[in-house]
Amino acid sequence: KWELATRPEDLRGLTVVLMSNGRWSFNVIIQRYKTLLKERLGVGDIFCAQQEENVKQFSGIARPKAEATLEELAAKCDVAIVGMGN
Repeated sequence: KWELATRPEDLRGLTVVLMSNGRWSFNVIIQRYKTLLKERLGVGDIFCAQQEENVKQFSGIARPKAEATLEELAAKCDVAIVGMGN
């Protein structure tokens, strides 16, 4: 069972991961998201994570990644934003 993480009051200086479900429309606008997060919200580092091929081919719905991968992402970032395209 997963518990929701506490939400930061401010994103300034935090590391953010943008998780894509691989849909083309999310991938098209991801660069704009990066710019807005940096310029307007002062986010520190931003990196992207893509769902595994075998998950995204069955559904456009973002689904959890493998537990080890989630733990790796949690160790690298302060905030995760899950994007759904189309």
